[in-house]
Amino acid sequence: MKWGIDSEEFLILFLGRLIPRKGAGMLIESFREACPVSGTLVIAGPEGEPGYSKVLRDQVRQLALGTRVLFTGPLYDDEKKAALADADLFVLPSKYENFANAAAEAIACQVPVIVTDSCGINSLVDQRAGIVVPVDRQALTKALAELIGNRPLYERLRSGCKDVARSLSWSRLTELMEQYYAEILTEKDGVH
Repeated sequence: MKWGIDSEEFLILFLGRLIPRKGAGMLIESFREACPVSGTLVIAGPEGEPGYSKVLRDQVRQLALGTRVLFTGPLYDDEKKAALADADLFVLPSKYENFANAAAEAIACQVPVIVTDSCGINSLVDQRAGIVVPVDRQALTKALAELIGNRPLYERLRSGCKDVARSLSWSRLTELMEQYYAEILTEKDGVH
């Protein structure tokens, strides 16, 4: 990886705008508890609220996490793809997301995810390509520890990423929309 992270370290990736509702602060706390001595947390994304990046950096300093938490700033194109390819786990503990595109991109790269039940993608992810948790630090900490410490579960979810990614493809989404329209037309014809 570009930032000199040891390839043996478990790498957790947060990718999104740095705003309070995305949950990076809660993730930093959970990371400290679930990974007390090893692992790397990469926080990637543009500052979406002035001064919030400093708040997160101060939090890392106060928790004495040192260089185990890396802030990259925004990542685009090849840098973003490389970060996803290097990640072992993607985490988005957001208070609300319409869908969670970054989580879908991680899944497409065969990276298991942890998302909250407030992310629109949660029903596609749950126990197939990752773990869904409530917006709660203890639940997030437990899920992190479980995925890091339970290799069979991690591998099962990693394998599940392929099926979930297929269900997110444009051809599959088009097929589903056609089915929905056909059902609506059938119901409409039945009403007349």
